Amino acid sequence: MKKIGFFVSCTLIILIAISWQTKQETRQEIDSPPQFERLDNSEVVIPEHLLDVEEKNSLSALLRAKEQCDERHLTYSDKVKSINNSLIRALQTELQAGKTETELMAYEKQYTTFHRGFDDLLLLARINLEKQKYQFTRSAEILGEWTGLSVINGLNDEKVPQLIADLQSNPPSGMKMFLSLKDQVSRSEIALLLDNKENFNTYLESPLGIEDVSVISPSVLVILTATRLDVQEFQQAIAQHNFTVNDVAVAIHSELPVEYISAVLQQTQSPEAIPVLMRGPFNEAFFNLADMAAAKHNTRLLQLLATYGVTPSDKPGIVTGLDIAIVNMKFYSATQSYPDEYFETLVYLKGKGYRAHGETVQFDGASGIRFSPPHNKSQWSSTVSDPELKKLLESIELISVGERIPQLKPDNSALSNAIAVAKDKRQELKREGEQCAATERLLRDREGFADFEEAREIIKRIEADYGEVAGQLHQIDPALYVIWYEQKNHRVGRSESVFLNLLRDKQFQQALEYSTAHPLTTVETDALLRAMLSNFDELLSVWQARVMPAAPSSLEALKYLKLEQWQYWYEQGFDFNLHDQQGRDVFVAAALSQGAVNVISFFHEKGLKPQTQELGPDVIDVLLELSYRDGKLHPALATVLPLVNEFEPNHYARVSRLKQFYPGEYTALVTMKPALEVKGDVPMNRFRLRL
Repeated sequence: MKKIGFFVSCTLIILIAISWQTKQETRQEIDSPPQFERLDNSEVVIPEHLLDVEEKNSLSALLRAKEQCDERHLTYSDKVKSINNSLIRALQTELQAGKTETELMAYEKQYTTFHRGFDDLLLLARINLEKQKYQFTRSAEILGEWTGLSVINGLNDEKVPQLIADLQSNPPSGMKMFLSLKDQVSRSEIALLLDNKENFNTYLESPLGIEDVSVISPSVLVILTATRLDVQEFQQAIAQHNFTVNDVAVAIHSELPVEYISAVLQQTQSPEAIPVLMRGPFNEAFFNLADMAAAKHNTRLLQLLATYGVTPSDKPGIVTGLDIAIVNMKFYSATQSYPDEYFETLVYLKGKGYRAHGETVQFDGASGIRFSPPHNKSQWSSTVSDPELKKLLESIELISVGERIPQLKPDNSALSNAIAVAKDKRQELKREGEQCAATERLLRDREGFADFEEAREIIKRIEADYGEVAGQLHQIDPALYVIWYEQKNHRVGRSESVFLNLLRDKQFQQALEYSTAHPLTTVETDALLRAMLSNFDELLSVWQARVMPAAPSSLEALKYLKLEQWQYWYEQGFDFNLHDQQGRDVFVAAALSQGAVNVISFFHEKGLKPQTQELGPDVIDVLLELSYRDGKLHPALATVLPLVNEFEPNHYARVSRLKQFYPGEYTALVTMKPALEVKGDVPMNRFRLRL
């Protein structure tokens, strides 16, 4: 039985970097954005000036400049967010003053896309204003106030406190984990969800989502579990509750039957409002629920929403309901038939007078229509194989390019000024990046590292002159061995196989049966190892039962494990003497983890010793490389060095580099391990490990 504590810790420790799909939030936060600071040129090392300084001082200056650049790189995303937030705030002000989206999109050409398009910024401004109408929280403590969370797979009242603690102790990283509902949900559990009176519609924003909804709330969970009740039961159950347009958006997105959506709409205030939770499959905006219904090609729902006064958008130059319906169709020339819903939706919207953005084009000597709504993907009628659907599409009245929103020239308006200020800040950030790029180039020259082309030439020469390539490359530098090995063993693994499909579908018993009867390929072995990070208890038996077990191509995935997980794996009998196909052991993976010191100490306690005589980089190479990269000794060296008594030329080459660039760190290293003292003229390593 899988332990929920272990499951919960994996939730935020691994953050689904291996087997869970990450999804981007549907909105951008603008709470207390960081202040954009102008560069103080008196404090910045200008790379062009460094060439005039004597060698020793120029190296020192370059290292100092690189350190500044590294610090600025860490805040780059904050600065980008700050620039975009300034425009979002300006757009919010205009919207609050009564400006329409059409009026504001007239400023689009004044703006140069900077990580987000102007239409995205306008949408975020609208969403931020709409969001103020609802209750959102980032406090994980609300999970302890809610009842009925047992509808979530693997969760119950006893396990919620641990989940809260994990959410509070792990700062958001931008990664999302989407939990799932359990297969069997009882009426009593739904009743518990409905018992959440005061915070029924309070939406929790956190690294967790449910199914593919980015927030969690009792109301959202009720929507997602609705079909566990029949329609009459559901209607009676929710009769005393109020829902928001966001809850209805979840219902539409989840393709809840129209009868259930109708019951929710009867309990919904302001169904005409803009939903702030859901966006389309192409990240397109939905201005109302009817836009979502058009995207789903649900004519019955369009008719139902019309009775509430909610109809699809009709904004020439921005988007129309027909645009939304068309871009969400799947056009494949090989398709012989299309869903009836496509026809019904097009006929319905066309009958209501809707038009679509597009133009007639010539393609392979024949004419057709390229449907091209602004800021969205295009569709071509020529790719439709069904003659009736093609005829229907080509009968749609088009919004021509000439009807697009006329663009305004820069003026003295508040929005134009905000766009101009954002442009200046963007240019300032660009100049900073160019300075740092120049610093990197100069530093590379001073450091004397070989580039990839030189590495390839050396490998070619060794292959031509020596029979035993691997050992020769390792003797020069383990980094060369890695490059050669990866080139030699480069493979495009099949994305489909019986075993891979079993892993994806979490059919672990069948995976066990397969692994005992069929040798796993390297691709399958790698996938199994990655899957064990989040499903260890279920997959350990699969790993141990492999027939003719192959080594994984890499153990790097294990760097995501924390100490308590390494300990748990050891207790359950996982073989820590494992090596990958390049000869690297678990010490190398541990060295790359955030908790390297504690993990390596644990290995030492269990009598494990690092392998330093194999081909390829070992833990000493990795820790010395990290020490040089960071400009200070890696703390795990103090734990590893007592376990190693013999060192190779590649180790001394990296120590020599520390001696040249960071003499203080070199002195500390030699004090720690006198055997690493560099004697005589030891060349520095010229090849870097990709860490």
